[in-house]
Amino acid sequence: MIKDEDQDASISPAEAEIGVRSTQDGARLPAKRAALRNSDVFADMFAMCDPSATPVLDLDESGEHIALLLRLLHEPPAPPTVLGEEEVEERSSRLQKTLLADKYLVNVADALREQLRAHCAEDAFAVYTLACEHREDSMAAEASQFVRPLARYTEAEVAALPNARVCHRLAALQDSRRVRSSQCCSRRTCSPTVRLRLGPIFMDLEISDTDIAGEMDAAVYPTGCEVCSAAWHRAVAMIAYKSRKAIRRTDQLGNE
Repeated sequence: MIKDEDQDASISPAEAEIGVRSTQDGARLPAKRAALRNSDVFADMFAMCDPSATPVLDLDESGEHIALLLRLLHEPPAPPTVLGEEEVEERSSRLQKTLLADKYLVNVADALREQLRAHCAEDAFAVYTLACEHREDSMAAEASQFVRPLARYTEAEVAALPNARVCHRLAALQDSRRVRSSQCCSRRTCSPTVRLRLGPIFMDLEISDTDIAGEMDAAVYPTGCEVCSAAWHRAVAMIAYKSRKAIRRTDQLGNE
């Protein structure tokens, strides 16, 4: 289904210089030649067309994907500013634009790369998957620090990873952080009661780039006893120091 926001409302059928038609669902959308020239795939095709005619270009894409592609060509994205709250559908649309831009060699790669990077924290697994698929190693490493435990993703999401190696590097990163976090909250650092209360926090936070010490300080800060408070601050400081030494990204792993 083609959404209104995915169409270029500034182009009416009367203004169209070329029509782009989906061979999958028959959808036909108007486009301008100058905009299509932003794609290296389409740049040379106009030499073979009659300038006085309104040609129709058939693409083996859905109407929804063609609408995204044309919007990308007519309105190249600007670099992201402050990232606000967005709907999941809008984030998914931006990720799909990156794939279409790569497929049709659209000359907005740098702008799209920054758009994709802006979603590392909120859509980490999707960004990691796309970055690995397109060999954007730096972006994949940046996204890896926000990926949740692999078991929390669906089978289809994990299967979308391009190969077993990138999946293994995620698992290795998470295992390393798990080991480091368990060492942080040791018997020498925390009492049994504190370790019990910290358990759920560490299970959730040991994987991602989160301030573990800050979270635990806010969650279980002892009150009413100066001695306990002093001991607690020392324990938090030690855990903060140890957690900073833990690796956070896949590019900090050794080369297996």
